[in-house]
Amino acid sequence: MSFDVAELKRRFDNLLMVGAIHEVDLENKKLKVAVGELITGWLPWPADVAANYIRWRPLKPGIQCLIASPSGELTQAIIIQILYTTELDSPETADDMDVVIFNDGTEVRYDSTTSVLSIQCAGDINVSTHGDATATVAGALTATVTGDAAIDAANIALNGGQPCVTTGHTCVFSGSNHPVGSSTVKAGV
Repeated sequence: MSFDVAELKRRFDNLLMVGAIHEVDLENKKLKVAVGELITGWLPWPADVAANYIRWRPLKPGIQCLIASPSGELTQAIIIQILYTTELDSPETADDMDVVIFNDGTEVRYDSTTSVLSIQCAGDINVSTHGDATATVAGALTATVTGDAAIDAANIALNGGQPCVTTGHTCVFSGSNHPVGSSTVKAGV
């Protein structure tokens, strides 16, 4: 049996390589990676798939990555990890904080020590459901709106859904504020 030591060394050197994403093909989910002067062929996009979700994570040129090549063959290479760099550093270093920051500054943070989820959005937030939506708040709820707030519903039930007149409403008979009305529900007149 004979073997070529140079070929064996080449394959060994190609097993794991650190490079940077050179080119992206979003539609076909393929990437080219630059390792020094070498540019790979189109490699499969690394997927983020689990039992209960599938996630699309667009990548861009310049992101550092680790590629693995079975048997040292770069034609079979796959990206196995994305790496931080000084230009693209981690947004957080705390071991109890999960953070996602988008290019426009939108930020999602979860602190597993305090169990606090924080969302700072640079634009609008849209929530849509085909079923019911429930918000249960054990503490206080504060909503601050600098523009208008609108609720459109067939019926609105406040504090048990009983009809409500507030002490701030003017009585159509007396012209004065209602002497008997809710002081816990506030409404404009």
